[in-house]
Amino acid sequence: MSRASNSLKATDVTATPIKLKYSASYSNTSICDTGIYAKSGINGPVTITGSVPGATLRYRSIRQLYYSNYLTGSYLTTTSSFDNFLQSTAASGTFEGNTIASASADVRYFPTESGGKIKIISIPQSSLGQQTSRKSFFLTGSGFTLVDDGNGNIIDLSNNNVYVGNIIYSQGFVIVTNPAYYCVMDGGPTTFSKYYIFDITQNSKTFNPLLEAVPDCAPMVTSSLALQPYPYYYFPSSSINTSNGVVTLSEADPITNQIGTYKSYYTVKSTYCGTSDAQPITVEIRDCVVSGLSATYIAPSPSPTPTPTISITPTITPTITSTPTISITPTTSITPSVTAIPSITPTISATPSITPTISTTPTITPTPSITPTKATPSATLSWSYTRESGGVGSYMDIKINGVSKILSNTTGAGVYAVYLGDIISVTIYTTGCTGLTNTANSFTDGIIVDASCTPNQGTTTLNSYSYTVLAGDIGTTISLYGYSTCGGGCN
Repeated sequence: MSRASNSLKATDVTATPIKLKYSASYSNTSICDTGIYAKSGINGPVTITGSVPGATLRYRSIRQLYYSNYLTGSYLTTTSSFDNFLQSTAASGTFEGNTIASASADVRYFPTESGGKIKIISIPQSSLGQQTSRKSFFLTGSGFTLVDDGNGNIIDLSNNNVYVGNIIYSQGFVIVTNPAYYCVMDGGPTTFSKYYIFDITQNSKTFNPLLEAVPDCAPMVTSSLALQPYPYYYFPSSSINTSNGVVTLSEADPITNQIGTYKSYYTVKSTYCGTSDAQPITVEIRDCVVSGLSATYIAPSPSPTPTPTISITPTITPTITSTPTISITPTTSITPSVTAIPSITPTISATPSITPTISTTPTITPTPSITPTKATPSATLSWSYTRESGGVGSYMDIKINGVSKILSNTTGAGVYAVYLGDIISVTIYTTGCTGLTNTANSFTDGIIVDASCTPNQGTTTLNSYSYTVLAGDIGTTISLYGYSTCGGGCN
């Protein structure tokens, strides 16, 4: 009976070390290629209808996930999307020092005021591995040295260990909540969705989506403007002017001259490679002019029927048998603007032996004159727009019946004819407010009194309610005043 056995020689065994902990460092010139990036979070308004900016969504997600247990009025539920992560769990173990005093050193400050900002630095899994080791984060810059203290707090060694924010070890998030350190990394420019309308007959269809873009902590690089596909939509071929960001639709592309709605996304970068959120661009091409038709004004038909006064002195030679009664019925045709056929029966008394002379010479008084009035009476809209010097990029857009009629991006005034039943509304966009006057105000006065104010963000948009031209306005002047101002607070 044979016996089989398996044996391993020493040369058959190899050992491969597993790297359980490693470190990596990146300079400001190479960090863009690592997947490490920063994004801003802003405590902005959220409405039931309409889209919510990405910065506002990030602010609310971070607040709920990592700070809701420390804030009054936080909404907690059992769904995974509302899980709250305590730093003790994120640290995967006891706190530094393993004492009761140090265990309470997980500091959680979060700005809750309107317009409050945070900066979120994201470290990808490829860089952090399973999780970030405690006391391993290190970020230096001009005048600051940020490290984590082992308890999940980010402090500045260069400034008496002042609290800067928090690090979530297991997920690779560094959250800067101290407003003085908001610009330790640039989060990319703030951009907005864009909507443009062109007539199919326009030979040059151009627009600039960067006119209202706001840099974060570093200058914006206009030449980095890029377009990306929008799912299920076409977009005409286009060229981009790298010096000013102007986009020109190609006339060689057939859809540039085809009625329809086209969409794309766009992004732009900063000098420190921070990239803006992808915002949609909607281009609508319309046939605004119907060829071969013209409008002709038709005056209304006159309603009054004038009654002319006719005076007749007849001369006749009658046959007299005593006191005759002579009836004369002349027919007179008169056309003053209407046709009147009066019937006149005068009674003439004659004396015997007298031969009267009858003359039929009618005298017509008066000749009526009919002047038609315009079917739609008008009023005069007197408008003005005041833009402060700090509100660079601000403008006022007055719409009549939903169509833009008056667009002013500088301080100015003028008049415009409006008609009975016209619906007037206005959009005022205020931006470019910085420094101590970082609060943007858009407001109106006159026939429309409305306002919009966004504190500490430098930008706001007012889409006013509407005003309908009434019968009492006809023949008068109605006024609408618009303002874009920058200040230190809403008033």
